This record gives sequence, structure tokens and C-alpha cells, in this order.
Amino acid sequence: LGVNVDCFGHCIGVSGMDAEEGRDENIIECESVIESVKNTPNPKSTTTKSNDESIFKTPLPIVESAKDVESPVPESSVPESSGNGKRILELNDEQEEIQSKRTKRSFELEYNSVVLDIEGTVTPVSFVHEILFPYVRNHLKPYLESNLVPENVSLLKLIANFKKEVEEIEELKEKLVIDLERNRIESELNRSETVKSIMECVKFMMDSDMKKPALKDLQAMVWKDGYESGKLKAPVYSDVSSALEIWKRMGVKILIYSSGAVDAQKLLFQNTESGGDLTPLIDGYYDTKIGQKKVKESYVALTLDAEIIPEKTLFVTDILDEAIAAKEAGLQVALSVRKGNAPLPETDFKMISSLMHILPPGIEFELNNS
Repeated sequence: LGVNVDCFGHCIGVSGMDAEEGRDENIIECESVIESVKNTPNPKSTTTKSNDESIFKTPLPIVESAKDVESPVPESSVPESSGNGKRILELNDEQEEIQSKRTKRSFELEYNSVVLDIEGTVTPVSFVHEILFPYVRNHLKPYLESNLVPENVSLLKLIANFKKEVEEIEELKEKLVIDLERNRIESELNRSETVKSIMECVKFMMDSDMKKPALKDLQAMVWKDGYESGKLKAPVYSDVSSALEIWKRMGVKILIYSSGAVDAQKLLFQNTESGGDLTPLIDGYYDTKIGQKKVKESYVALTLDAEIIPEKTLFVTDILDEAIAAKEAGLQVALSVRKGNAPLPETDFKMISSLMHILPPGIEFELNNS
């Protein structure tokens, strides 16, 4: 009960004294303390709902770390013992439920869906330009030489679509020597000419930063071979896996929207260096087949296809023009400012250097201890 033990000992020591002679100031003080304890309500006893809720008049504070947490309720509402000054509080089931509801309300988000760019948002720009793109340039030729055979129907279809894209590019029409007829492919010489022509077209398109769907699919096919062989692993920022896990636990819909092909996106998230396979945390993927990323209509189409509300959706990117297009479509926007990203001009958009900056402070600690 928190009563001072020394006080009880003194009372026992003088219990044999005459009633009038032994009633010194110490005994009077002891009796006063004992009387106050008798009148203190038992915290385990049944109370009314109004009394339960009264201790939660002030919402629970959002905390940064465990050291900031001293009590699950406001200090002014907690009874103290008369002896050692420590708080005495045991919550019954109803009180715990109230506390849980208030904690959840403290961490409510302004969005229920999030759309993430990849390059410069979840993975360094350098990984794409210094690892992935050079890998295609160095490994596409041997990949085609080994796999461009009549039996590989999926690759032949992909090359046929690539040929259509190339035919629309004025600068490449003279370089186009792609013949996919069976007898031509079976010929070693003609297959070599086809591979050489594809390589020249791919190099031109990549040098020009063209984002053609068939080109992206061809790149993804080469990357798939690299990931499966263990030659490629995707470095993601240290905050990414934590943010994805928190959003998932909070019921936030997580989507990826990148210029890279959907297959390439999945491969990246399946093969991260530190987080392992992150694809179970992601609800959907979009590439430029839904539309170019700097166009308002693309975000309108994406939200309709994903069945999400634009005003309740947060888009994160490192490209200002993409941010503007998303905002015009009604989405909330945050700009990713990571080391190695291109400098951004002054803007009214929220800028973040970690995905944790768009989550409530203390949410990770709260979820880990719930």
C-alpha cells in the first residue's frame, strides 16, 4: 500500500504505552497515514465507465523512444502512495481497451495509400546508373547469343515488340536488321547480325534515355538472369524495409510506380541486399504502361486502376515534374532528398530524407511494444 514501514514499526514499539502518555506526535502521524490508506479506493475494484475514461482525458503522448515513456497515462491523473511517492495504477480490461484506442488515434495518418518511386526514393540513383544499366550493356549480347533460338517463344515475342518500337525511331531505321524468321535465326551468321543490330539499337535508346516498354522488358529479362545467378543484389535505403512493415501493419496500401518494367521492379524488391524479399509487403506495381510519370493523366489512371482515393494517397518521388503531375491529379506529395539525387529547386512540397519522416514519431516503438 505504500505506507512508510518505519512509521508502522514505531507504532508497534509503543503499543504497550498508556493511551494518554503514548500518544505522541509520531503515533498521531501514523494513525493519520493508516486512516488515509483505509480510505484509498482499491484500483482493482469495479468502477463505472465514466471513472475509467476520466484518467484518459489527455491523449497519450507520441514518444520518440522508450526513455521518454514514464507512465501510460497523464501524471496528474495517477494516484501516488504516501510512503515512497511511486505511482500506483493497475488497469482493468476496459481501461486497457480505452488506452489502446487512444494510442491508435494518436497515430492516424492523413493518407491510407502510398505510391513510391524507386530510383532516388527507395534505392540509390547510382545503383540504376552504375550497376543495372552497365549490366545490360555488358551482358545483353551473350544473353541473346545463348537464348535467341526458335524454341524461346517469349524472347522472340519480346524482340518482335522491340522491333516495332525501333521502327518508330527515325535515327534507327537504317540500323535495323532484325529478322526473326525461323530459318534466319537458325543460321549462325544471320543470328549474329540480328544480335548486332539489337545491340546497336539498345545502346542508342539507352544513351538517349528512352523509356520504351519493350526496351524495359528486354532489360528486365537480362536483369532476371543476373539476379537469379546471384550477380545482382539491390541496395535499398536502411529505412525502407521498416517503413514498408509499419505501413503494412497499419493497413496502408503500398504501390510502386517506376519507369522500369514491372518485372524489373519485382526482381529488385525480391533481391535486396539487407532486407531480403520485400515483395510480400507490396500490394501492386506500375510502370509506364499506365502512362508517363510526368503527366497528370497517368496518376488519374493509376488511382482508378488501383481503386484508391487520390486525396488519401501519398506519392513519394525525387523528380519535381512527377510531383507536380501527381499533385495536379489530386494526390498528396513528398519529395525524396537523398544523397546522390539531383538538386531540387525551392518548392512548397514537403521534402524528406527518409520514409520514416512521413510516419508519426514514435510509431515504430509503439508497434514493436504493442
